[in-house]
Amino acid sequence: MERISKYIEYIWIGENLPIQKPHSSNLTSYPGITPELLVPLDGNIEYQYKNEIIRSSKSVLFSFLHDKIHNDFSLLPRFAIISFKSNAIAGLLPFLSVKPADLIKNPIIEADLIFGDEINRLQKFLSILPSDEIPDEILGFLNQSFSPDYGFIAEQMDEWGDDFSLGNIRKHTKYSYSTIERRFKAETGINPKQYFILRRFKNAVASLVASNNTNWMDYVVKYGYFDQSHFIKEVKRYSGLTPSQVLVEKNLLTYRPDTNFMTRFYNEI
Repeated sequence: MERISKYIEYIWIGENLPIQKPHSSNLTSYPGITPELLVPLDGNIEYQYKNEIIRSSKSVLFSFLHDKIHNDFSLLPRFAIISFKSNAIAGLLPFLSVKPADLIKNPIIEADLIFGDEINRLQKFLSILPSDEIPDEILGFLNQSFSPDYGFIAEQMDEWGDDFSLGNIRKHTKYSYSTIERRFKAETGINPKQYFILRRFKNAVASLVASNNTNWMDYVVKYGYFDQSHFIKEVKRYSGLTPSQVLVEKNLLTYRPDTNFMTRFYNEI
């Protein structure tokens, strides 16, 4: 399992969330770059996208979310969410049978188009398992689906960790910007500038929701925004909400357990 642990952030088995109609919640923290695979274990997925309501019992990959995607969890009493690492679509590179550049154009895609009919069989099997046995089965499935195509971005993230930046990539690899841009687009479907903006946004909003801290300058300093106005505008641009609205708007992150604990637990399996 060690070879896939660098790609999996956590696995969450959700049961009977206290979400009732007609309330709808964003599927993930907020629009970001962390791909997530949602596997229904009981009930149906119902989500709204581009003013269309879709209901399905199939597993779905939410690869690139934005504020127009909402999910109704009142119809989904039991489910599993596999959250991949925050390296955009590159986190899925070893498991993909489609091009990331194509996937980025489709923020919602049925999982069997990526993993084949095996994911449907896995879903059926997981639905009858006790919750504590499900993570092992999911990790085993992903381990079997793994290919050795590691990926440029995942490699660079391992190299630099918290110091992962375009400047360090250029310094370390001696690559030109055009070469790095080509690698980013091949693996994520977006250029490096877009990638780092979205990564910063995702991390800032996750921190905002987790801390409830209303001192916007803390986020300006921590995540490198120009000023408070820049921070507020960027959050609104990608989430459709101001930071203050983010704090009062219910979302799926509100109902998630301690993901830091889950990350440690599943990466030690």
